[in-house]
Amino acid sequence: MDYYLAEKGAEEEFLGLPLPAVGVRVRFDVEKLFAARERLLGHPVERVLAGDEGLVVHEDPMEVLQLPDRLWRVDGLTGEVRLAPANRWLRCQSLRVREELPAWLVMGPHGDLVAQVIDQACHLTDDQVRAIAALDPVDEQRLYRAAWERWRVHRRSGSPVGCGLLAVHDAVTQAARRTSPDLFGWDEQDEVEVVLDHAWLQAGHAAGAAALAQGVPDLLGAEENRRLMRRWTAAFGAPEHRS
Repeated sequence: MDYYLAEKGAEEEFLGLPLPAVGVRVRFDVEKLFAARERLLGHPVERVLAGDEGLVVHEDPMEVLQLPDRLWRVDGLTGEVRLAPANRWLRCQSLRVREELPAWLVMGPHGDLVAQVIDQACHLTDDQVRAIAALDPVDEQRLYRAAWERWRVHRRSGSPVGCGLLAVHDAVTQAARRTSPDLFGWDEQDEVEVVLDHAWLQAGHAAGAAALAQGVPDLLGAEENRRLMRRWTAAFGAPEHRS
C-alpha cells in the first residue's frame, strides 16, 4: 500500500535520517525528536519516549493538514502505530521513498489551480481588496454554500480542497499584515489577533470561493463556477489552466 510523507519547514525539523530522496530508506531519528522538543521549549527535556513516536505518513494526501514544502509517495513501512482505528494517518519507524510528487496534490487533483489562488492572495493589495469588497457578494455566498452542500452529500466530512482553504486564509492574513496593523483586532473568544477590516474579510471570502471553484470544478456547473469566482477574477483575471 502507498502512503504519503509531507515535509514542511527547515531540514533540521524533519525527524528522519537521511533526508527523503527517491529510492532512499528513511528511519525515524529519536535524537532529532528530542532536539525539536528542546527548540520548542527552550530548555533540555527528559529523554523519555511514550512508545508511539515516529514518522507521520498519510493514506490520502488530502488528509495532510498543512500545505507542505515537499511531498513523497512512500511504501515499505516498518513499526507502524495507528493511534486510533479511524485515523487515516499513522506513525512508523522507517519507510522507503518511491516518488516525489507536487506538493499541491494535498489540495486535490486540481490543487495547482488552488495554488494559483494562494499565490495571488499572498500579493493582495489594498486597492484590489477595496475593489473586491465593492462587488455584491450575495451570489458568491449562495453558490459557496451550494458547493459545500453537494460535497457533503458525497463525503460528509473533510474539505473539498484539503488544507487549501486554510492556506488561502493564511495568505490573505499575511498580505493584510504587510499592509497595515490597523486591519487587525483582538478576538476575545479565541484570544488571538484576527483581521477585522470589512473589505479584507470580504477579500478572504472571495479567495476561498475562488479556491473552491478552481479546486473542485465538478461540484457546480461551468457558469456557476464562473459566478462563484466573479469577485476574485475581477481583481486578478481569469485563471491560468494547465495545458
